[in-house]
Amino acid sequence: MHSHPVRVFVSYSHADAVHLEAVLDYLKGLEQDGVEFWTDRNLRAGDPWDDAIKQQIAACDVALVLVSQGFLDSQYCKDIEIRSFLAGSKVLVPVILSACEWERHDWLTSRQFLPGGQKTVEEHYRDQGDRKRLFLEIRKHLREQIERLRTERPKPPPESQPETAIPPNPFGQVIKDPTLFVGRQKELSRLRALLQRGSVALLGEPKIGKSALLWQLAQSWPDEVIGPVNFELVDGLDDYYRDLADRLKLEASDWRTIRKALRERRLLLLLDELDKAPGRGFDGEALARLRAVSGQNPGFQVIAVSRNPLKRIFPDSGLGSPVYSFLQPFTVGVLDESDARGLLAHPWAPEGSTFDAATSDQLLLLSERHPFKLQRAAFHRYEAFSDPGRDWLAAWQQDMEHML
Repeated sequence: MHSHPVRVFVSYSHADAVHLEAVLDYLKGLEQDGVEFWTDRNLRAGDPWDDAIKQQIAACDVALVLVSQGFLDSQYCKDIEIRSFLAGSKVLVPVILSACEWERHDWLTSRQFLPGGQKTVEEHYRDQGDRKRLFLEIRKHLREQIERLRTERPKPPPESQPETAIPPNPFGQVIKDPTLFVGRQKELSRLRALLQRGSVALLGEPKIGKSALLWQLAQSWPDEVIGPVNFELVDGLDDYYRDLADRLKLEASDWRTIRKALRERRLLLLLDELDKAPGRGFDGEALARLRAVSGQNPGFQVIAVSRNPLKRIFPDSGLGSPVYSFLQPFTVGVLDESDARGLLAHPWAPEGSTFDAATSDQLLLLSERHPFKLQRAAFHRYEAFSDPGRDWLAAWQQDMEHML
């Protein structure tokens, strides 16, 4: 077993889930050789999905990209995932699943891809034997890339550390243990109180901590939690209903079947990136269906997360009450000073070095207690402990330009 695993991020469109399963099933044997595969299916209910995906992209060595027209048309796949792979100089292994305009994309035309030429998996490998031979070729090609990476990796230096070695930077971690989550207790209490009276619209600017708050609530919620359903990853209304049916463990994905399950169960449904919903086919009528179920089943609640007010996402038709009227608005703001200082104390990593009072004050002022800005400022300032000449402020400003 290799001491340093090679991490493979699998990028795909949800519409190609069948191909994903088939490819991974043929590649899983590589896990015995120290290869770790990651897809968004590894996300758990309530995970801050966008941050988690970007962190997995940053940590991966290879990107296995399953290409279709749906993938190429996906703004997230194209503008976030592919752009991040290229910026991070990751090894790309594209596989053309079906007919698509791959020639229009430089990142594909400039690279070797499989099956090669004008062939696609769907059109030219319908025979099971032919398809297995293709998957074997993909496996061999991926193994070649992995072995090349391993030979190019620098050998670790001899084990010797200075006496004043700085503990690892605690601000680059994703906190998964709910007992180590810092702050937001007032917001959590308010959110739980609102849920006692119905459903909630969780509002706030980008990276203000909405998804993290949602994740922490999901870990402690007493009833069943479904989601989050992320509309940035949804490919149309049918895909939304299929996703919902899968999470509810239903055989059929029609609305009648889903509605019956929602009427009969006590559960909390989490909807993330609702701003994207209308563009993915989830319109006012689809939201009105959830409103009707919530009126019929007091045990069914919804938390819908968005950046913008719902009246901007679902304009009022003027006929009856607005479709979003069942969602009580709750806006997530910056951290209060106590929570912000608690974050800087990094209780999830007590062995780490701490900031003095003057540095903490500087970080709070710089970030205006915005949780993401504060965490990134703390990360770069902490790096300066081991590299005093580092221009940590310039590094933080670059983060703000590219990540917000």
